[in-house]
Amino acid sequence: MPRTNEFCDYVVDLLSPLGQASYKFMFGGYGVYVGELMIAIVANDQLLLRADDENRPEYEALGIGPFQPYTDKSRSIPFYTVPDEVMDDPDDLVEWARKSLAATQRMKAKTGKKAERARKRGATPK
Repeated sequence: MPRTNEFCDYVVDLLSPLGQASYKFMFGGYGVYVGELMIAIVANDQLLLRADDENRPEYEALGIGPFQPYTDKSRSIPFYTVPDEVMDDPDDLVEWARKSLAATQRMKAKTGKKAERARKRGATPK
C-alpha cells in the first residue's frame, strides 16, 4: 500500500480547521491525526472517526456499528464510519471530527490518569 493517499490528502485538508491535520500509514490503512492525537482511521478509502460514550449514540442512531478489522473475530475498535451525508458536507464533517477529537482527548486523559496511578503504585499500566 502506498504511503500517501489522495483520499487522505482530501480528508486532512477538510480537517485543517481543527488544527495541524496529518496522516500516516499504519496497519494496512492510515491513521489521521490532529496535532499529536489520532482521531480517525482510513480503511479502504473510508473515513472512520473515534467515538466514545458521548458521541457514539449519533452513529448508533444511524445504525452504524464500530469498526471490526478482523472478520473472523468479534473484536471491534472505537472507530465508526462517517455517514455519506456528513462526508458530503465539509462543515458537518468538521463538527463530527471535532467530537472525535474531544473523544480522543477524553481517552488520553483517562489513560494518562491510569498510568499515573500505576506509577505511584510502582506497577506497569496495562
